[in-house]
Amino acid sequence: MIRMLIFLTALMVAAALITVIASLNGYIEGRAFGYEIYWPVGVVIGSFVFLSLGLIFLTSAAKDLVALPKKIKQQRQQAQHKRGLIALTRGLEAVAAEDANDAQRHARSARTLLQDPPLTRLLTAQAAQLAGDIATAETTYKEMLDAPETEFLGLRGLYALAIEKQDTQQATGYAQRAFRLRPNAEWAFASVYQLSVDRGAWGEAEDAIKRAIKRGLPSDETLQRQEAVLLSARAYTSHDSGDTTAALRDLDRALKLQPDFVPAALLAARLYYDQGKTNKAWHLIEQAWQITPHKALGDLAKKIISKRDDETKQQKLRALAALNPDHPESKILVAEQFMAEQAWEPAKALLEPLLEKNPTATAYQAMAKIVKNLYGEERATPFLEKVASAPRAPLMGEDGSLHITVQGWQQLLEEYGKYQRLAPPPIEEYAAPMSPEEITRLLAPPPKPESEPESTIEPEPDPLAPTTNTPIKPTLQVIDGKKSASETEEPEIVEPPADWVREGLDENKT
Repeated sequence: MIRMLIFLTALMVAAALITVIASLNGYIEGRAFGYEIYWPVGVVIGSFVFLSLGLIFLTSAAKDLVALPKKIKQQRQQAQHKRGLIALTRGLEAVAAEDANDAQRHARSARTLLQDPPLTRLLTAQAAQLAGDIATAETTYKEMLDAPETEFLGLRGLYALAIEKQDTQQATGYAQRAFRLRPNAEWAFASVYQLSVDRGAWGEAEDAIKRAIKRGLPSDETLQRQEAVLLSARAYTSHDSGDTTAALRDLDRALKLQPDFVPAALLAARLYYDQGKTNKAWHLIEQAWQITPHKALGDLAKKIISKRDDETKQQKLRALAALNPDHPESKILVAEQFMAEQAWEPAKALLEPLLEKNPTATAYQAMAKIVKNLYGEERATPFLEKVASAPRAPLMGEDGSLHITVQGWQQLLEEYGKYQRLAPPPIEEYAAPMSPEEITRLLAPPPKPESEPESTIEPEPDPLAPTTNTPIKPTLQVIDGKKSASETEEPEIVEPPADWVREGLDENKT
């Protein structure tokens, strides 16, 4: 529509211009070469216009004619480039489909048609790697390092080849170079981080996290937890080498990131306690206990208050357990203090609810000790049998202390960094909880023994027994509502003659 309007407008302007020229009055006179020229003004002007237009057309046509060979060449090159791009795309598709032969065929076509080495080297290297030609792939990847636009891709390919050959040193070098080029690239960060962790280089892994966050990698909770684990690992290394100041510096940074990380809180609290800063140590234990109660923290808490009286100990431990009252470790913490004071009944009341849902070996063992002290060893046998069959969760520090190896820190980076837990879930299912009826039956106090009734049968008198001076009580009988004595008088006691006694003694002598 717009083009039609433009055409009509141009036509109207041309018609108006012709009309104006034709309406001009006057003549142009002149003489040349013996001829007299006598032309109207309109004809002269019109002729000039048409001649100018014709000259422009002829010039343009001549220019196009001269440029025709070059244009034909460009068209051929464009068609060749298009075919090369198609070959490149098909080659990458073959690489994705793991078709080595097809990938190599398209790589050769693309290299011939495109005549652009940086563009085709990646396909050539990947096709060679897929076909098992590692030497060609490595050579091509190294050639890619010379061009800035393909250097990063070449480093990634060389890194993959080094990992495949299990050459950790080369892989580390390629990954670090790629990470310097693009710190926000996730694979480069992940490679540098993982290789540092595998070597136990906690400081390099932490630096990788900080550089990645600084250059734009999102700082999520996983990275923060991993940084806390790395700082704690470095703190434990410093502590083992005797550098307490460096250990506390790293531990404070770790606890600012993750206050509930048990290894950091435990070592920091222990170091502050050794320095006499008991309030600081207790605060760190409380901070961690709110989120992650742990036996090692509880043992350290009992050590800190060990010199207090029993009432103060119980108050402090109850306050600590109240920070996370529903956790089993909180109940066990207070129950163990009761057991230390030999207050078995309160300890039993605390541990009894733990037997009804997901009971652990620790709960059964504690209850067995309580029942043994209350009711005897035989009554504790059912709980000891359940201790043997209950699955033990693979939780670190069950003995109340932490001794973490390099492999242990690597596992913590995986478990705590990704899932915020200290150990993977148990392979076994928990034992079936005890029913309330079974708990009531096993924890019921034993019945009191009944007293034996006195015998109503009087023994027959021994005729040879000497008569005693004990008076015989009269037997009362109730007759018509009145009491009557069957014997109203005491029997007369007859003493034997003195000479009978003397004769008996003489016979005994003989």
